[in-house]
Amino acid sequence: PAVGHTDADAALVAATLTTIAEATGRLPLVTHLFNGMPPFHHRAGGPAAAALSAAARGEAIVELIADGVHVAPENIRLVFDVAGPDHVILVSDAMAATGLGDGDYLLGELAVVVDRGTARLRTEDGSTGSIAGSTTTLGGCVDYATGPGGIPRLDALRAATSTPAALFPPL
Repeated sequence: PAVGHTDADAALVAATLTTIAEATGRLPLVTHLFNGMPPFHHRAGGPAAAALSAAARGEAIVELIADGVHVAPENIRLVFDVAGPDHVILVSDAMAATGLGDGDYLLGELAVVVDRGTARLRTEDGSTGSIAGSTTTLGGCVDYATGPGGIPRLDALRAATSTPAALFPPL
């Protein structure tokens, strides 16, 4: 089970992460930290604060889309500084348009427009809406994390390889 893309408050997210850990005996996963969540606020940290705190205590693993669109470089640095590479997973959130350039695409049955590399849902009135995945590969995310994000390359590579691999038991 994973938690993410939620409007739940910090207390509910913290309780849910604990429930997942107790029920499965494994570290819970937080999908796409910061995305599809209310903004982090000093009076209401919300799901991002609960998830990041749990990861800092070694009680959860957070996914981070380091594509240059989803999360600001200073927030990438913050997540690595607080949680460390053993509790961060870099994910690309790549969609069908990855590597294909700007234009119109589908994400399942949803219309998506890619403009300057950013994929957004096309709304019923033809305008663009929320971010709809990424057009960056995982290698591109590692590069962004180590470039603008300032993450040491070995830490970014660990977050892209061995940390996610550790979620899955050997066959």
